[in-house]
Amino acid sequence: MTAQEIIGHIESVNDQQIVVRVSKPAEVVNDGEEARIRTGQVGSYVVIPQENGDLLAMVTAQRTRQPSRRAADSPEDQSTVITVLAVGMIREGRFCRGITRYPVVGESVRTAGDADLATIFTSWDSRETDEQGESAQTTTAETVQGTVRAGGHPPSLALGRFTPNQKYEVSLDGKTFCARHAAILGSSGSGKSCTVAQIVQQATALPGAQVILFDLHGEYFSAFCGEKGEPLSNVAYISGNELVLPYWLLRYEEMEQLFLDKSNPANIPTQKTFLKEALMRLRGEAAKALGLSSVYTVDSPVYFSLEQLRCYANNLNQARFVLNSERYAFKQTALRHLPPEEQDKLMVESDVRFNLGNPEGEIPHPVYHGRLGGAGQPAGAEDERPPV
Repeated sequence: MTAQEIIGHIESVNDQQIVVRVSKPAEVVNDGEEARIRTGQVGSYVVIPQENGDLLAMVTAQRTRQPSRRAADSPEDQSTVITVLAVGMIREGRFCRGITRYPVVGESVRTAGDADLATIFTSWDSRETDEQGESAQTTTAETVQGTVRAGGHPPSLALGRFTPNQKYEVSLDGKTFCARHAAILGSSGSGKSCTVAQIVQQATALPGAQVILFDLHGEYFSAFCGEKGEPLSNVAYISGNELVLPYWLLRYEEMEQLFLDKSNPANIPTQKTFLKEALMRLRGEAAKALGLSSVYTVDSPVYFSLEQLRCYANNLNQARFVLNSERYAFKQTALRHLPPEEQDKLMVESDVRFNLGNPEGEIPHPVYHGRLGGAGQPAGAEDERPPV
């Protein structure tokens, strides 16, 4: 049976799948060295000829349709039905993912032959030579060391071999793959870690490639070591004990988890207000030095002083104002006469003291006084403020 022979016709079409009624028996249609593919076998490919090219589809299900009760009860009355999923089009010797139009009921379906598969797996070369102005009409695959693979496309990353016909090597376009988000999914033991190691190993071999791999469980270390168990010359390994990330890289939500004092739930909204205001103020100096004053946010990874955050929280927690004034009522009388901008700077940079109780001529801070208990310092940290 040849690869070009018709095996059936389309019975129904929707936007999710195509149903084909198989008219040929379950014969071997592609007899490779390591795989024998039968008509409509799940995982194999079929081709639906179209006016603007050939639609390539993968078989996802196969079943036998029982005859109706009125039909004769014999094996000859049973029919095989396969469900296929359209994956792309073959036009002028090149494979492109996606389809421009769906086929219609009654159109013929044939198995995908070597020429069709070769077109798919050599499309990287076709694309490269086309960009260079050379011929891109590749219909047969180049055999390299007994395998069919894309010949000479530098960014290609080999994943493995096509299971139904293992003379074909399956590759990724490295440039496109690395420029997008990707996820490798599978059940336990299916080879996710091996696939990641395979991709990264090939990527690091490319000229000028730079890859950062976060190995939380230490499962990839051996994949990038030599025979003596030491990292390869182009690999820099940093263990979890050596990697320290600065606190100012944390997002605001993470800052809340770290700095809010949750012993009194009634004070949490006030503490959140303070934390946002304080972070914007403290990050502002570094943002200004970096030319980011107009674009930085509370989440921007810009440096701020953790000690200043602690000072600011502790000072506001006991802050008082001079009655009918916007000046802070510091315990040291001389500090009360400083200009407001200098008082604000002092509140951030130094540990200051206010009078306790209810001194005459003073009022507590209307928002923060007594509500920032442990805010501004990590949970469990003690206030090591030196005595006045």
